Amino acid sequence: MEHFKLVHPEILSSNGLLPWRTSTKPISEINPIGSMISEDESRYLYWLVKEYFTNCGAIVDLGPLAGGSTYSLALGLDEGGHKSSEPVIHSYDLWQFWDDWGRFFPGKSFSHLEDISGVFLENLGTLSRLVVPHKGNICEATWNDSPIEILFVDVAKSPETMERIVNEFYPALIPGHSIVIHQDFISAECPWIHAIQESLSSYFELVDSPDDSSVCFRLIRKIPKGVLGKNFYNLLSVNEGDALMISASSHLKGWYKLCVLAARAHFHVLRGDVDLGLSILDEIVLSPDYDVKIDYDVLLVKHAIG
Repeated sequence: MEHFKLVHPEILSSNGLLPWRTSTKPISEINPIGSMISEDESRYLYWLVKEYFTNCGAIVDLGPLAGGSTYSLALGLDEGGHKSSEPVIHSYDLWQFWDDWGRFFPGKSFSHLEDISGVFLENLGTLSRLVVPHKGNICEATWNDSPIEILFVDVAKSPETMERIVNEFYPALIPGHSIVIHQDFISAECPWIHAIQESLSSYFELVDSPDDSSVCFRLIRKIPKGVLGKNFYNLLSVNEGDALMISASSHLKGWYKLCVLAARAHFHVLRGDVDLGLSILDEIVLSPDYDVKIDYDVLLVKHAIG
């Protein structure tokens, strides 16, 4: 069943009546786990697996932490009636506790870097039967080359991680069908996500996306192995990186676009051009599309200046 269309003005908006928003199922049932993803993102993952997934490939979940994204995906799989003799969802995470993550684990206490993979499985309950956990550094993760139908990315927190995801998982995506969800796209924190994903724009088209931080892409032609050279992002010239950041922002509208432009400012700050970064931030704040929703991202870039 085909639900998707190319991004147009109402896609990245909390007002659009899109298919994942038509369900009356309470969010407490779709994602009862403490999570950094929004209600709309949880509903999207649940709907995507229940209605779009065809069981022609795996579901790969990168960075679920306590299990919110995994739960939404697994519930959609369970209620969609997809049967398989083997677990279909592969979840990857370090599963090491950090001190400011207590809010995601109410009623529990952990020491710094303590293994929390057992709590992840406990949170999934009976849905854990559908999931294969892969504990470890994503920069060392491997994939078995079997097809991937849905790829949720919430772990590309460094250029090296993003490059590993692209080179290891992207070649298994199915042309004309597979969906990649980048949860940190509407954010200034990780400019390598925008630059690297935009460098692969000839392989993807943007599609309907949930409101908040995620932007979704459908593969249109097969990605070869080793599509990114070693240390791709860090070897980009300033001009190349800037052009990719501008192009990535051009696909979006309103405050979503401004948020990616804040990532452009972050890119220049990280490359040592503080004046240009601040100039871009000034343009963002003065834009008629400015929204308080991006205050966090503007401050993030300013804090990076020191």
